[in-house]
Amino acid sequence: MSGSPQVVTILVVVFALIAVMFLTREASIDFASPLRNWLWARDARRYAAHSEYPATLRRAYWHEREYQSDRHRLEALGYVIFSEEINDPYATPVSWVPRGQPPRRRVPVYFVIYEHRADGGRRDGAGSTGS
Repeated sequence: MSGSPQVVTILVVVFALIAVMFLTREASIDFASPLRNWLWARDARRYAAHSEYPATLRRAYWHEREYQSDRHRLEALGYVIFSEEINDPYATPVSWVPRGQPPRRRVPVYFVIYEHRADGGRRDGAGSTGS
């Protein structure tokens, strides 16, 4: 049984992840973050390759690092922030009846609307080559 130590190690890691998710209310493991980042990077590459940019983009970010990474990527393509809303990452449902600790669910922290600018994202006209 040469595979037994590997199976035990995998099971320990899985149970540790489950314990972290269920025992800590404030900590959350976001398995979808790398997928969202990859999809947004792919979209940015497609926009640049085809030189076709949507006039506005709406994004919901679950973490600060997601927001900063995507923001810099979009600013390089000529997008500027049109609207930004910052929320508490945990929300208590309105229908909660006060018995014990209120149920909380994880929600996106940042809701951002980007607007594409033809001048590369500069609002003041800097860098334009007017004659």
